[in-house]
Amino acid sequence: MAGKNRFMASLLALLDDDKFMRDVVSKPCSATEQVNVRCYLNLVEKILSQAIAIVDDVAKNTPPKGDQCQSKSSTSLSLEPSLPLSSTINELCYQITCKARNNDVYQTMASLFNMLSSFSWDAKAVLTLLALSVYYAEHWRLAQIEESDDLLSLTAMLRGSHAIGKSSDTQRIKAFVALNNLIKLALEFTKCAVEFVSYSKDFGEISASVDISGHFYYIIVIILGCSVQFSGLISMSNEFLGQDLWTFLERVTTKYESFKKEVENLREKHVEQISYQKIKKLFKHCTDIVELMAALFCTKNDFSTVYQCCKRTTVTVEKFKDKNVMLLISDLNLSVEDLGTLTSIYSECNFQCSKYKIMWVPIVEEHNEVMQKKFLDRRSEMRWYTSNSMVSKPAAKFIRKKWQFRQQTKVVVLNKQGKVVNMDAMAMIRLWGKEAFPFTMSKGKELWNRQGINWLKLVVNNMVFPDVEQSQFEREELIFLYGSADDLQTVQKLKNT
Repeated sequence: MAGKNRFMASLLALLDDDKFMRDVVSKPCSATEQVNVRCYLNLVEKILSQAIAIVDDVAKNTPPKGDQCQSKSSTSLSLEPSLPLSSTINELCYQITCKARNNDVYQTMASLFNMLSSFSWDAKAVLTLLALSVYYAEHWRLAQIEESDDLLSLTAMLRGSHAIGKSSDTQRIKAFVALNNLIKLALEFTKCAVEFVSYSKDFGEISASVDISGHFYYIIVIILGCSVQFSGLISMSNEFLGQDLWTFLERVTTKYESFKKEVENLREKHVEQISYQKIKKLFKHCTDIVELMAALFCTKNDFSTVYQCCKRTTVTVEKFKDKNVMLLISDLNLSVEDLGTLTSIYSECNFQCSKYKIMWVPIVEEHNEVMQKKFLDRRSEMRWYTSNSMVSKPAAKFIRKKWQFRQQTKVVVLNKQGKVVNMDAMAMIRLWGKEAFPFTMSKGKELWNRQGINWLKLVVNNMVFPDVEQSQFEREELIFLYGSADDLQTVQKLKNT
């Protein structure tokens, strides 16, 4: 027992040995052996799912399920003969079991990585986990048969193995359960790392900050620990009953949970990227405003609905069918003036009778409870439509890039086919109000070309200095416009003149 405990103590020390890890991972990885990592990982999952279920039944003292005792698996697997299966797996199994018993942990790890030098890092971990899966599953499968097969029971005794499937040793069963949990964790850790590799191609800058080879190294340490503990537990010599198992499990769980968050972050970005590309593609080929509105403002949880503010209820996006849509794009600090102008336009009878709809598009950097409350408060002041929640990150990214939204409130006008007829109608709405209807660029040109426009009155009264009284223009008074944030002294002199 002491020898096995020394091995586990060394394995725990290896988790903190950054120098050894750096020495291992810094060696060039030739990756000359091509491996279908996903295929092998699926195989690992199929094998372990059945073996893990057997252990769970043993722990609960329940009979094994029928599908676990079938002589043939109901799942057919197609493996290319050129893939390194039998010889590599057999050698790896020997490395992590028999050879590990006779070497110290550093020798074993060095031997493993020397053998796997021609494989990529994800292949190293997956193939080593597959070797453990075969070893683990074979013993548990035989354990189920041994219960009713005297010959297998006799040969198991001669091999020095316990009849592990019917063990009444409470301490041993608890150790098996803990080991089972550790193997589950090794599988999840490997799946996370392989998933990370698939994302790293699209998110190079983010993934570069993560030492993925170090994580694969860590997984192989876990796999070796699982193998050593299992070989000790099934030995009749009682070499190891899991005294160090709980410490090891706690340590690697902490490492896994930390890495899992990084993978979840990339997974979220990956999903957002896919959604963003779908929106871009749809916008390019869009022929129906409803399709575009659903893609931009309806998440999978919205069931293709938007929020109708005046009725305080959700409605289907089909409400926009054959309609022109004015997208009011802003952050949550939409000005009272802009809100009032648009409300007056919306209330006009001509607008109500027209085939025009207004949709508020709230865009924020962070989605949190504070912003959500502010969004709901602002929404309660409106009468038109908006999204059920703040605009999703993919949609916000599209709006920022395609329609140049930079926090300044703007109105993008879309026709019935979802095509842009005015990239920013907000300026003309502020200047002309309801006269800007139907808010197209051609209408804007028409307004600017009208005869008799008092340019000073138009600009000053609405945009620069709204407090100027109408009577001042009628009296044809001389109006001075002055001001400077950088030269207050000059401004003061003008006031005193």
